[in-house]
Amino acid sequence: MKDTEVCDDGPGIGCNADCTGPLPGYTCTPGGPSTASVCTTDCGDGMKLGTEACDDGDKISGNGCSATCTIESPHWTCDVTAPLSVCKTVCGSGGTHLPEACDDSTNDGVGCATGCTGEAVGYTCIGASPGAFTCNPKCGDTIIIAPEACDDGNAAGGDGCSGTCTVENYWNCAGASSSVCTPIPNDGYAVGTEVCDDGSNNGIGCNAL
Repeated sequence: MKDTEVCDDGPGIGCNADCTGPLPGYTCTPGGPSTASVCTTDCGDGMKLGTEACDDGDKISGNGCSATCTIESPHWTCDVTAPLSVCKTVCGSGGTHLPEACDDSTNDGVGCATGCTGEAVGYTCIGASPGAFTCNPKCGDTIIIAPEACDDGNAAGGDGCSGTCTVENYWNCAGASSSVCTPIPNDGYAVGTEVCDDGSNNGIGCNAL
């Protein structure tokens, strides 16, 4: 490197053609009489250059483009067609990042809604960013979703459909979308609205039905 040169990286890219300074987006070491300058890209300046996989204008991780200008896959994807990278979350990746409300590792609308915008109808999801959410059918909402065997619109037991949406002993529950549960007659157990049940249907002792 000559005394009048600010930088000189040989055939590299970083120092400008007349060696009077680094190109925009680069920082170069001065070098010496027998030592070439070392030029590196300025990660976080909004210009994707050199070996940078992305550059979103900051040196903050957790927003798609990391503090070292690498794409934070698989939870993010970045559009790098312009100098300033634009990153967005990948719904279904199993990592929940704003603006996602939840991410249960799928994008099929079962559990977490399509696009990770919130809970799908009939489900409740538990978790915390940046991790994955676990979604299960919401017992007590009148919507029967497997593995629920019944759903009568409440989470209370003793009415045929239990607090975990299983059919209780001595009851029948019917209905494809919302359960209506009634005591099993003549089974020897008085439950619900039954005043008595002696296990028979002969009208002797306890009346028929």
